Amino acid sequence: MLDMAEENLLKGKVFCGDCNSAMRRVAARISINKVSYQTRVYRCSAHMEDIGLCDRKSIREKELLEVILEALRTQFRQVVHLEQSLEMLYQSSFQDMEQDCRWEENHIINQRIYLEQERKRVFAAFLEEGITKEELDKQKHRYESEKRRLDRQQEEAGHAGERVHFLKTYWCNMTKEVMKHNKILSKGKKLDYKSLTAELIQTFVEAVRIYGGNRIEVIFNFEDELTETHRIFEHSREGRRAV
Repeated sequence: MLDMAEENLLKGKVFCGDCNSAMRRVAARISINKVSYQTRVYRCSAHMEDIGLCDRKSIREKELLEVILEALRTQFRQVVHLEQSLEMLYQSSFQDMEQDCRWEENHIINQRIYLEQERKRVFAAFLEEGITKEELDKQKHRYESEKRRLDRQQEEAGHAGERVHFLKTYWCNMTKEVMKHNKILSKGKKLDYKSLTAELIQTFVEAVRIYGGNRIEVIFNFEDELTETHRIFEHSREGRRAV
């Protein structure tokens, strides 16, 4: 009898860290303490097809799920801590960054106005024969170069503002999801992998990579957002310390 449920909780998420091939979930018979029983394991599909394509690696699904469970609990602790600071983040860090983005966009608009005024002044000076055609062409080249720079900066400032707004909305929704599942995952150490569900894994786990020696890397859907949000938080803290 298999030592775990039939449902493939990790379908499409487990990959070989060495060759990037999918890890195939297969039934296997193993022996522990001279007792033989059937289980399920993940094996590198490339190695299974041709042993020369990748090194042999195999990990029991039970062991893999236990690692993922503990990794989820660790990540949830970070997000729960973030949720506890969320009000402060909304009122300070996100607000500060949104204000910085608005200030940058307004600053660029003012630079554009000044640049256009300079263009008109230079052209008027040319019409009045105050400058030569050569000087006009030189100033025109400078104007076009400066306008391209401001175009890039305005686009970047707009994207930055959109990203901050996205993160603020993202964490409002994500923390609700985390808190919904955290009631289960915050239980004591006796909690086992059977507490994992397909919904939980699909929501939070992006991929799992298995390397030689059964080293496991769990990649979460919100890792980039978590890192970026901490960066925003630190940026805001540094700004307040500098005042």
